[in-house]
Amino acid sequence: MATTDDRKISPDEEYQYPKEEYVTEVTPSPPSEPPEHKSRWQMLLNWMQNNKRVTVVVVLIAVVLIAFEFMTPSNKIKPVSTEPVAVQPTVPVPPNPQVVDQLNTLNSDAQTNQAAINQLQSQIEDLRSQVAQANASQAQLSQSLTLLTEQIKDLTTKLHPSKTATAFKVPVPAPIVFHLRAIVPGRAWIVSSDGLSESVSVGDSVPQYGTVQTVDANRGLVLTSSGKVITYGVNDH
Repeated sequence: MATTDDRKISPDEEYQYPKEEYVTEVTPSPPSEPPEHKSRWQMLLNWMQNNKRVTVVVVLIAVVLIAFEFMTPSNKIKPVSTEPVAVQPTVPVPPNPQVVDQLNTLNSDAQTNQAAINQLQSQIEDLRSQVAQANASQAQLSQSLTLLTEQIKDLTTKLHPSKTATAFKVPVPAPIVFHLRAIVPGRAWIVSSDGLSESVSVGDSVPQYGTVQTVDANRGLVLTSSGKVITYGVNDH
């Protein structure tokens, strides 16, 4: 039997002192799953297998509740922002040089067209003035022609006494005086002082006047071979 002195001393025991308590390291054992946890799940599974109808109903109710939760619109009122809206200053748009040039061109064309219109209006006024002057000249020419006709009548009247003065004093019939009633180019209607009315043309014979030489509708007279002139109104030429 070995004694205490004969026991081998380990290096750790070499520096140990008497009357000291020594604590040895205890290794913890791995935790074991409580048996109650497995028994509860096992009981729930067994109950669900035995009550399948009830399980299906519970699952359907849960699905309906979840679907209803997602389909129901949210009634939460969102807070309205009361922050003032920043007003952006209006930036003036610079004019487009091309557009400005086009506007200037249009204004220039409009002024040119207006000048052309004014010139045409001035020309029209000049034409109107010329037409008025032509009408006035025509009226003056007609008046001059009338005066010339009167002068011819006066000269014809002065020539008759010289012819009759050289003639023998023999009884002569009363002179027949014709005057013009109407006239058209180539034909005239004359009436005598004794009420004789007839239509004559160039070559016709007129008592005491000779033959008709000219029927001038423009001048309003009939010239005969005797030199007498038949015009409007009572006359003895």
